[in-house]
Amino acid sequence: MRSLFRGSSETAVNGFVNAIAKAKGDQVKSCRMLFDRIPNNRLFKIRKEDVRNAPGLYSPLMQAYLAFLYANDAKSWPSGRLLRHVLHENLQADPLAVHHIFPKQHMQEFDIPVDLLNTAANYAVLSQADNAELGDRDPFDVWRSLKANQRECASQQLFFVGREDLLRKEAFDEFLDFRAQKMAENLSSHLGLGAS
Repeated sequence: MRSLFRGSSETAVNGFVNAIAKAKGDQVKSCRMLFDRIPNNRLFKIRKEDVRNAPGLYSPLMQAYLAFLYANDAKSWPSGRLLRHVLHENLQADPLAVHHIFPKQHMQEFDIPVDLLNTAANYAVLSQADNAELGDRDPFDVWRSLKANQRECASQQLFFVGREDLLRKEAFDEFLDFRAQKMAENLSSHLGLGAS
């Protein structure tokens, strides 16, 4: 929706409002109708830079990523629980947590600025319990400790299988670029962005 309404007339805005009104409360239908109103030449693909520059845990990009994970039956690792099940447990606190793949505390030992760590390219969505279990451990050590089925769960969010070289602190920038590109491609495809 980048700058979609900037400088728009009331008539243009009403076209979107009317589309939602026609959906009559059906959330899926209203989302689809709203999205369908966006001109094809405004459906920009998500770029690698968009992912790398998205620091907020509750940013629109992270919300799209969570919807992507939910739609693709992603699992929290190492437990292997479906995120959709974790999400619907009605816990008082938020049952989901954003896990820093390269943990802040671990990377600060190597003088990596926190700003570089707080990016969607370094985030995975896990259950609170799994996030606590992984803690601030080195990502390479975490990967090596995972069983085959746990690696499969992790790979769904990391967008790679068997790339232990990307999980070493020396490859942090390469990891961010690789994962940001994969996230951008997968989210764009899932949302139908840039198709025309």
